[in-house]
Amino acid sequence: MRPIYGSCEGFGVEEEACCLVMGRVWSICEEIRRLPIPRTLPDLGLTAIASALMWEGEDPSDSMEVAAIGLIRATLAVTGTAMPPGWTGFGDEPGMLERDRALHTGSGVIPAWAMAEAEAARCA
Repeated sequence: MRPIYGSCEGFGVEEEACCLVMGRVWSICEEIRRLPIPRTLPDLGLTAIASALMWEGEDPSDSMEVAAIGLIRATLAVTGTAMPPGWTGFGDEPGMLERDRALHTGSGVIPAWAMAEAEAARCA
């Protein structure tokens, strides 16, 4: 969504659709967080991915953030879980800003469901 969000006009249908997509991602992450405590490595990996997505680009600055991100990194490593393509990082890795800029200048497609919901909200 970043390529589209970075280039769309403020307060337009495309921007609203991008916000809907990100809201859906965060909602799914929250659902995963509410699942019972993971008891297998794959379940633990899923929890780590959801947590990492919620912390993406945060650039940890206080000890609580550093600790949380450190635990997420360790969990990803122990479970052998890879982050999805396009994930830019937590914000403190070398090259993170360049990766983020590259995503903003790339190409992307807004899902049809998000465009339909955004357009319907405009007409309501």
